[in-house]
Amino acid sequence: PTFDWEPPPSILKRRGVITGQVGRVTSSSRRAGDILSMLVGIYGSKDLFVNEYRIMLADKLLGNTDFNTDKEVHNLELLKLRFGEASMRQCEVMIKDIDDSKRI
Repeated sequence: PTFDWEPPPSILKRRGVITGQVGRVTSSSRRAGDILSMLVGIYGSKDLFVNEYRIMLADKLLGNTDFNTDKEVHNLELLKLRFGEASMRQCEVMIKDIDDSKRI
């Protein structure tokens, strides 16, 4: 399958997406935003989604002692932009604790 499909401008305008030379929205960034919106919709609220993410992250971090947190730090930074720093604080602390424990 090809991922070059672009929605018609009328749909972008309706969703408030502005395209142009500066700040052009790429299909991958739009797709990531749409996936997060879809997941939040499935869980029913932002808080339920964030809580489920926190539980999944904890399982992932505790399940593997050699876990490389670089990718999770990147994902967490993106989620903090979307949901706010306060919502993701517990996840940030968990990752920091794992990183700190590796140094000891």
